[in-house]
Amino acid sequence: MTDDVITAEKGKGAFKNGCRIHVKEKPNLGDLFVMIYLGNGAHPAAFGLAKRVRSSRSYGCASIEMELVAEGQADAFVMYSEKYTRSIRVVDIAASILILREAGGEAYDMDGNVLDMSFDLECRANFVAFGDKRVYDFIMKKGNCMSDRPTFGINVNLGLSDALGYAKRVMKALEGSSYVLDDAAAAALGMKGVPVEDMDVDVMVAIGGDGTILRTLMKNKAPLIGVNAGGVGFLAEIDVGGIEEGMKRILAGDYVVEDVFKISSRYKCGYLAEAVNEAVVYTDAVAKIRHYKVYVNDRLITEVRADGIIISTPAGSTGYAMSLGAPIVDPCVNALVIVPVAAYKFSSRPFVVPADAKVTVEAVMDKGCLLVVDGQEEYAIEGGTKIDFSKSRDTAKFIRFEKNFYSKVRAKLVNAI
Repeated sequence: MTDDVITAEKGKGAFKNGCRIHVKEKPNLGDLFVMIYLGNGAHPAAFGLAKRVRSSRSYGCASIEMELVAEGQADAFVMYSEKYTRSIRVVDIAASILILREAGGEAYDMDGNVLDMSFDLECRANFVAFGDKRVYDFIMKKGNCMSDRPTFGINVNLGLSDALGYAKRVMKALEGSSYVLDDAAAAALGMKGVPVEDMDVDVMVAIGGDGTILRTLMKNKAPLIGVNAGGVGFLAEIDVGGIEEGMKRILAGDYVVEDVFKISSRYKCGYLAEAVNEAVVYTDAVAKIRHYKVYVNDRLITEVRADGIIISTPAGSTGYAMSLGAPIVDPCVNALVIVPVAAYKFSSRPFVVPADAKVTVEAVMDKGCLLVVDGQEEYAIEGGTKIDFSKSRDTAKFIRFEKNFYSKVRAKLVNAI
């Protein structure tokens, strides 16, 4: 339908419409786009993989899906069927495997061997086609063959009462599964731990409040579920009374993964930490206001003297932004909220703008400010400079039990003390 022509000859490269193609170089394992067979007979682990990667598609045509890997549009194609008769025949991929290999990619079977099918239409195979071996390792979890039992990382806020007790309950509920603790919690329990940023796991369990969850997301991109051992815990999915039931549901695969977009902050030609909730430009001196100009897509929308300016995601609209009178935004709404902090101007009101817009905050005065990302990371901002904010390509992945957003708002915000 597109009139595209893709060709390859052994030892002479692969071409699309006469132009040489090549697999993607230096893939971002936290931002994978994978083609996955999800048809009749797909192995349950294939659906688990779809939850682990940033984005997935199922076109239903193995040769085209492998070609997308060959030209660098997709990071991998996974064919994993629990029904032998639904697996791939050599005639289905003979051409595309040559195209892939000539473009610098490869295909391994589920045991880690280079795919080598016999010329027999009765033979079928499961495999992973990829452009970079690290992608294969990520998909297979270094030999764990896309296990139906996920591996867990546990991050604990030791500053909260009985946090270690909650961690012990999580570990007991996960008996029989593989898990690691953050190094501080592990040391307190006399165990060997792993820094959160070094955990190679399928699921992160954050035990604490919203701050613990945000710190964990800054250090690790695995899908996360929060156990609320703090105050309101709006981002958490499990209360301490439901630890055992929550872990049971995760082990059973009874959950969904919600992708929440992040905010990228760019300052002086460099990208800073990304925010799940909000990025705040704030005065660097107590009780001192600053003069700000705010632009959307390079057009001035407001000029105000205030303590600061908040750029919030829908996820963050139930936090700092809400406390300043900004609206609560449904997570399905693709928008950013711009909120002045303690503005010295009665007419100053929040703005809701498209998430794809570029928002620029200019610190007009020759006096310093701070950029605070999710209340965790701080950056000094010079007076007379600008910071650009935009929707990140990356997302935070929250494990949810399909609870209604508005029920959570009523339970944790409307009816909270």
